Amino acid sequence: MKFSTRSFRILGSLLLLSALVFTSCKSDKKADQQAASSSSSASTGEAAPQHFKSERAAVLVGFWHYAMVVGDPKDVEKYQNRWIDLRRDDTFTSGIFDKQTNSGTWSFADEAESVILHYDKKDEGLAYEWRIQGYGDMVIWKGNTPSNPKSTQLKMMKQKGVKYPGAEE
Repeated sequence: MKFSTRSFRILGSLLLLSALVFTSCKSDKKADQQAASSSSSASTGEAAPQHFKSERAAVLVGFWHYAMVVGDPKDVEKYQNRWIDLRRDDTFTSGIFDKQTNSGTWSFADEAESVILHYDKKDEGLAYEWRIQGYGDMVIWKGNTPSNPKSTQLKMMKQKGVKYPGAEE
């Protein structure tokens, strides 16, 4: 009797665990659509938030400082005190200190793990393709891509809200 009760408990536990795993991994399209339509942005006339293809792209959304630049001294000077605001709608603005100097669209290539910036103004001479390393509030943007052959690296620090470089805390 003990053996059959024990076997029954193990079998029951395995069935329960597998049921939890299979049901928790589903995406409920109806619930996603309801959440998107009931969001506050829908009532203000703005587009509903987009879902990203990858977790990596979603992590990049936010206001970033170019905290440290390693590479050619000309590049170090060019990226000093810069910021970029990557938005959910695939647009961005960028600038120096509290001045916006550029804008455009951005995308993330999952297979190459790189961010691609499409600047509206091309005359700033900034690289537009970077390989991404890391997650969270500190990410490294690395050169050595087909369109950015320099080995420049940028330490990017995510800010809580809009806080321009050089602003006193």
